[in-house]
Order: sequence, then C-alpha cells, then structure tokens
Amino acid sequence: MKKEFLVVFCFFLFLVSACKQNANVQGRVSDSSDLSLTDERYLYSLRDSLKILRELIEEQESEISELNNVIDEYIATLNSVYLEKEALSRQMSEVIGNKDFILPKVVMFAGERIDISSPKIKERFEKIFQQELKNARTYISRSGVYFPLFERIFAEENVPFDLKYLAVAESALNPMARSWAGAEGIWQFMPSTAKEYNLRIDNFVDERRDLYKSTRAAINLLKFNKSYFAKKGADSWLLAMCAYNAGLRSINNAIKQQGGKSFSELIMQAEETNRYVWRAVAIKIIFEYEKDIFGELLKREPPIDEQFKRIKLTLRGYHNLDKWAVAQGTNISTVWENNFWIKIYKRQRSRYAKVNNIILPFGEYEFWIPRSAKPNFSLLKEVEAELAKKNDKINIYYRVEKGDDLVKIAKKFKTYTNVIRKDNKLKSNRIFPGQILTINGRHIKGDYVYGEKKFYKVRKGDSLKDVAKKLNVSPNYLININRLEQTYVLHPGEKLIY
Repeated sequence: MKKEFLVVFCFFLFLVSACKQNANVQGRVSDSSDLSLTDERYLYSLRDSLKILRELIEEQESEISELNNVIDEYIATLNSVYLEKEALSRQMSEVIGNKDFILPKVVMFAGERIDISSPKIKERFEKIFQQELKNARTYISRSGVYFPLFERIFAEENVPFDLKYLAVAESALNPMARSWAGAEGIWQFMPSTAKEYNLRIDNFVDERRDLYKSTRAAINLLKFNKSYFAKKGADSWLLAMCAYNAGLRSINNAIKQQGGKSFSELIMQAEETNRYVWRAVAIKIIFEYEKDIFGELLKREPPIDEQFKRIKLTLRGYHNLDKWAVAQGTNISTVWENNFWIKIYKRQRSRYAKVNNIILPFGEYEFWIPRSAKPNFSLLKEVEAELAKKNDKINIYYRVEKGDDLVKIAKKFKTYTNVIRKDNKLKSNRIFPGQILTINGRHIKGDYVYGEKKFYKVRKGDSLKDVAKKLNVSPNYLININRLEQTYVLHPGEKLIY
C-alpha cells in the first residue's frame, strides 16, 4: 500500500508540473472560460488522480491508526515488563538483604567446628549461601510453625537442635514436598526407608507426611547412622547426615578409602552429599544472622500447637470420618487439609474414580483439629461408639512388593490364600511385583497393622547366621533391613529389626 501511495503521489506531481508547463506554453489567462480542450483533459486527469490519492490517504490513515494501536500495545507491554523487572529487582534486593554481610569464618554445627574460610571451600560456599537466601523468606516464615515442635521432640530424644536445619535443606519445611525420586514429606523419606522405620504407606495414609512420626523416624535413622560410625571411630552427626542422604555404604567406603574420621577430613564420593551438608550449614547461618542479613527479624507463622490441638481416635474397622469431623466442631475437608498424612481413598480403581471419601482403617490415630473448633460432646459420643464397631464393607487394594508371596500377604491381612485367589480370580499362587490385589474387607479376620516390626536383642556369642536361623529368616534379610555390611560383627545388647 505504501508503494502504491508513492507511485500515485509521484504521478500527481508529474501532472501538476505538466499543467504548469502547458499553461506557460499556451499563455493561459486566469479566467476558466479561456481554457483549451487540452487544459480540460489535464484538469480532469488531475481531479481523478486527486480522488485516488485521497482514497489511498484515507486507507493509509486507517492502517496508520491500527499501527499506532499496535505500537501503543507494545509500549504498554514494555512498560509492564519494566515495572515487573523493577519490582523483581526490589524483591531480590529484599531477599539478598545486606550485600555487605560477611560470612563467619567458622561455624559450629551439631557440636562440630566447620572452617568455611578455606579458599577451596569459600567460593563454592558463597554460591550455596546466595542460593539459599532466595528461598529464605519462605522457610523462615514456616519455621515458626515447625521448629518449636522439632525442638521439643529433639529435647526428648537428646539430639542436637541443629538437625532441624536438615529438614529445611530436605523440603524447605513443606510437609507435602515430593522429590523426583519419590521421597516425600518434610524429612523426605523414600518408601523403602520409611517402612524400615515403621512409617505406614498404603491406600489410606502416608506417614512420611505425619509431622510427629516422620520426625521421630528421622531422629532414629540419624541416631542409627551416628551409632554405626561411632563404632568405627568416626562419631559425627555430620557423617550421620551424609549417610541420611547417600546411605551408610557410600560414607563407609569414603572412610575406608580416605582414612578420615570427620566430615571435614573426607571428600564425599557424591557431590550432592557434599553440597547437602553445606546447604544445612548455610541455612543455619541465615537463621543465626537473620537480623544482620535482612535488617530485621522476619515474620513467622504461629506454632502448630497454637493453631491446633491433638485429638486421639481409635478405629476398630474401616470408617468414613465425615460425621466425626462435624462432631468435633469442624468438617472433613479441614481435617484432611491439616493432617497431611491422610489420603483421599479411591474406592474405584478406574480412570474416573470417586475420590471424595476420607476412610481410615483399623488403628490408633492422632489428628490436628483447629483450636477454634467446639465439639458437640453428645454427638461425638454417639459417633465414636459407631467408630468402635467393626466395619468390613470395604476393599483394600494392595500393591505387591518384591519378595511378597500369597502366604505372606494372607498372613499380613489375617485372611487366607484361597480367599485372595478367589477374590482376584487367580489360577495359581503366582503373583508379581506391582500387581494390584483386592483384599475383601469381609474376609479380613482381625485388625490389620501395617508394617509392624519386631526386635531381637543380640546375646553374647550371637552371629548373623545364628540369629537368622533362630528367627527363621535369611542372613541377607537381616543385613538389608538393618542396613548392615556383609562382614558386620554383632554386639551384645544391640537390637536387630526383623
């Protein structure tokens, strides 16, 4: 369109010029009655050209108007981006806080002295520190909810309070955190490790997200790791933390190969493990120097004990908790939202499953209930009487694990192998890992307690082979479930899980 406009405009100029030249040649006068036929033709041509030019100009004006609108939109977008960048820059400056903050040269962590002034460590640690600052406002706010609970349990278990920073490094204090590898909860337990430490995972609950139980399980795991290394002359909570991340074997190999007895004396075989500990150290510095970094103590959410009260409940069957929640002065949605370990039970294993039920099986439970909830005691007495009755009108969907067989599963659910075969239309006792088995509630003969563990106290002269024979299990089973080495020597008085 622009090209056409220029062509017509040039033609217009040519016509004007030609008219002027013709007027000079003819010696025209200003009176129109004296115009010759040639002059009229030029004027008609000029008039038509002007009409065309005017139409093109109008079209151009429309296009220019649209173009102006587009330009205005781009300018508005750029302004918005600029404002967002300014806001982000302000937020980042708030997050980063005092740019002149100088990191301490030495940090005490769980009773160990850590020197972070070494040239090999300092540059890398500063990067880790700056990275942790980006999320600091989030986890510092959450720390108000969870740290008082952790510290109370840590005091009971007589472990260093610094271990709470491990939970920050693991999950940023998010009880619903889930890793790409399948670890879940505020302490990021993998399913296999969770079961070793009696954390129940099934269709109804996932105790990796239970604050009390997962915290105690994490402490037990760290205590076990520390005890293991102490026997090897490497009594260190930091090494226990490393093993929490990488496993006992990996850290033990590093000790054997390098001869070190502390975190500072070892080069971790996995960079992730090394970084993991440095992150916890960086987080501790952020908390301890919070006012120096941010210019103030940041706002915390109120402790969980101030927001909620703990209510115990015993179930003798599989029950829906809707009425119980109402009797407690709240509703089932609130109970589910604040007790992270409760799953929504999928009654149908199909694409369009009904997922609106909160059902819990046999067992004893503790719930966080809002302190503002006012129970209806007469209704509560009636509802809890119903919950104490056996309810078997429900199916359990059990996923077969490696090492399972029908006899073992039938024993676990206190039912019979032929019943499981019939309910699942199996032609034989053959099953495979990952297979989903339906366990009909009517056929369960007693209270099913998931993941129950027993302990054997080692006696003088016991060997792994001897204990395995007494317990009717394989030595490898004891080695794996207790996370021992093949050459591990038992010590009188220690307890083995079986």
